[in-house]
Amino acid sequence: MELDDFFGNKQQDRRFDLNHRNQDNSSQAQNFRHPYQRHDTNYKWVHFLECLKKDRKLKGLVVVALLIVLAIVIALIAIFLPLILKLFNYISQNGVQGIMDHVTGFLDKLWKGSGK
Repeated sequence: MELDDFFGNKQQDRRFDLNHRNQDNSSQAQNFRHPYQRHDTNYKWVHFLECLKKDRKLKGLVVVALLIVLAIVIALIAIFLPLILKLFNYISQNGVQGIMDHVTGFLDKLWKGSGK
């Protein structure tokens, strides 16, 4: 293979690449009519939203699900709020160095085998 043949093959590859790009552009032009069909995940969401617009029972189900999720989040905040406040109080009283001493002492007990 000579040097000219090598560069000739590269030019041929570029022409193939240009033809391939033109075909991609024409397929994108066809998808322009229905832009939500370009990506499968977007199409699923758009289809779900269309079904949500039309179906009254589905709207109710989505609203109930959102209310349940919101109630769970509020309950978790209410449950963990006292623990978070205790942690902030401990940090404010002992500082970060107090936490590090407590953690290293606990890890030392675990390493020695007495977890009490």
